[in-house]
Amino acid sequence: MNRTLTGRWLRAALVASILPCAHAPAAPLAVDGSLADWGITVADGNASQLTPSIPVLYHAAEDQSDTAGDGGFVGPNHGGQNYDFEFLGIALQGSRVHLAMVSGLRPDNGFPRFGPGDIRLEINGISYGIEVGGGPGGGPGGVLSEGDPGSTYTLNASGYTTVHAATAAAQVAGSIWLAPTWILDPIPPSTPAQFHGGTHVGLADYVYTRDAVTQQHSVIELSFETGLFGAITSLEVEWGPACGNDVLAGLALFNTPHEELPAPGVLFLLASAFAGMAIQRRRRRATG
Repeated sequence: MNRTLTGRWLRAALVASILPCAHAPAAPLAVDGSLADWGITVADGNASQLTPSIPVLYHAAEDQSDTAGDGGFVGPNHGGQNYDFEFLGIALQGSRVHLAMVSGLRPDNGFPRFGPGDIRLEINGISYGIEVGGGPGGGPGGVLSEGDPGSTYTLNASGYTTVHAATAAAQVAGSIWLAPTWILDPIPPSTPAQFHGGTHVGLADYVYTRDAVTQQHSVIELSFETGLFGAITSLEVEWGPACGNDVLAGLALFNTPHEELPAPGVLFLLASAFAGMAIQRRRRRATG
């Protein structure tokens, strides 16, 4: 595996407001591994369409080359399709947060090289982890769902997974943990990639697809009740392979009824209007 130290992550943050009349209500999202209800198409051969058609708090699409091969550059690093993280989306429907992720990292790729990391959440500045699972890999299998066994991967200095072990019995796929101990990936600059321990918070509705979707992609889709965490004001989501080769992260800020903010486009228009008025005032003073 080869990765650069500069530009290691594609990290994007988007502040989105929840305005009552901003969008027509979206149809309920189903946690089933298909992102058609997000308006997204996941397909092989660079044919994916990764722009949601529903209201979302955050979304970002990274490199989408499905033809880079095992060692090709997939942006921002090398590693090929089996490490590539292509899409992250965060949506809110009623009291449930929905996360959607598209990656080339499938559980059936085989653990000797391609171990998935766990999902890191920062909610109101507090660290949580969601167990991804994956198993030993290396063969066909059905969709992973909540309650399936969790997985911990041991990596060598090059970032290749060499050993698979089951997690503690309670740390099943889709389980959510408060203040876990994070295992850093082995390649500098190291970052949180897997976890163990912590306080069990709850269980998300969860799926992680194998080759049932395509031969080049997997989908992780999950949802959880906001009530597990009290009032959420900010949510950061981060995920990538256990080696940390291609991490994608997003930040969503939640409004409270007393703190409604204009959408980013509205903020830009307001700023432009204020700037224009200031210019007009200066002109009047200059000619007065």
